[in-house]
Amino acid sequence: MIEALFEIIVRPILEGIFEIVCYFTVAPLLPAISFGDMRAEKFGVDEGPFAWHGFKRLKDRTIVVQAQMVSLIGLAMWLAVGTLAVLYWSFG
Repeated sequence: MIEALFEIIVRPILEGIFEIVCYFTVAPLLPAISFGDMRAEKFGVDEGPFAWHGFKRLKDRTIVVQAQMVSLIGLAMWLAVGTLAVLYWSFG
């Protein structure tokens, strides 16, 4: 009963919060890291089909990264930060 309640109510809420945190971690950094060549798709706004794996190039040569891909990049960044923090505190 508790597991079913968790799956139905709590898990989607936690996944949504997690996706939002990862997205808003990377979205402002993406243009700075790429020197203005890339930008994130606005969160919750569908900007049409993406040609290859969450990326598309606009006519002005700017690369737009799909919001879900930005969240995935944010997850990878947070995992790297966490790993480095654990290594620092373990061997520091």
